[in-house]
Amino acid sequence: MRHAIRLLRKSPGFTTTAVLTLALGIGANTALFSLVNAMLLRELPFEHASRLVWIWATRTDRDRAFYSLPDFVEVRKSVTTIEDMSAYANWGANLSGFGEPERFTGARIMPNAFDLMGVTVLHGRAIEPADGTPSSEHVVMLSFGLWQRRFGGDASILGQKLILNGDSYRVIGILPTAFVMPATEAELYIPLVIETDPWRSDRATNFLRAFALLKPGSTPRQAASELAGITHRLREMYPETNGKHTDPRVRLFQDEVVGGYRTALWTLLGAVGLVLLIACSNLANLLLARASARSREVAIRSALGATRFDLIRQFLTESLLLAGLGGALGILLARGGLRLLLSLSPADLPRTSEVTLDPSVLSFAVGVSVLSGILFGLA
Repeated sequence: MRHAIRLLRKSPGFTTTAVLTLALGIGANTALFSLVNAMLLRELPFEHASRLVWIWATRTDRDRAFYSLPDFVEVRKSVTTIEDMSAYANWGANLSGFGEPERFTGARIMPNAFDLMGVTVLHGRAIEPADGTPSSEHVVMLSFGLWQRRFGGDASILGQKLILNGDSYRVIGILPTAFVMPATEAELYIPLVIETDPWRSDRATNFLRAFALLKPGSTPRQAASELAGITHRLREMYPETNGKHTDPRVRLFQDEVVGGYRTALWTLLGAVGLVLLIACSNLANLLLARASARSREVAIRSALGATRFDLIRQFLTESLLLAGLGGALGILLARGGLRLLLSLSPADLPRTSEVTLDPSVLSFAVGVSVLSGILFGLA
């Protein structure tokens, strides 16, 4: 190792070129892997994330439709492969009486939703079934982003009253920063009260986005098959309102959160992986050219008794040292690259708050560095 360090110090131009080449390749891979890790590999922050599914109703004219309240109640009562089922509806809320008036995107959510998902609130408590009765007090939960942006992260907001669309709502909880809900950008949540909902008897008004917790052992395919049977029955019973309804689509909750970004992210990660391979190939060529200039040194070492294994070990030590230096610089570049990626990413990119250079990402960077060093060193 000492000899390798001396050799690299004697060739500053070569060392700088090699380290920077590796740093760019490793930094790009690390930054993009942090996105893939947060969005695709890490489970959602819910207690039973692997059993959570998203349910799209479908129709002959669209493959993403919503449920009417009467249909939802009928489905939830009839389905057996699902442990519990919930839904929400987007809701526009005008805040007044607390600083400057502001318009928010909110959601009316069924009171069993947070318990179904297994959400651990940051402060206060979640909406509970008792909050979904006609006689219960109006309550609201705030997203972490809204709590920070509008209320400065002040926990004393809990218990205070907000005027939303002219009605008074008491703040009961703050959602965690990692909380995510598909198909909405809601910043606050209030209970959806079935008994007083204006569309509780209207089977033609489809406005509910549905999700569910599968029973242990059930699969999305089994749930989809059972829901299709229920849909066919409702179509026969109510042909005027349900005549266009087709088989629902059941997807894992995480797949719905990620949406169409899954293929793009894996493709990008594969692309920057190829860039790293090209960098390793270029470094291998540099090392081969350098090795030819060191033929005299190799001949003297061999004459003094060095075996082929001794020579390979020395060259691998040098390449791994280069890879280590490139990896360390690459991790620093990844921090800046990650900020750049997030600033250029679409506004609806999910789970961006969870994108960090955590231990799993750093382990990936170390692994890529070692593998790179072995690849171009062996060549």
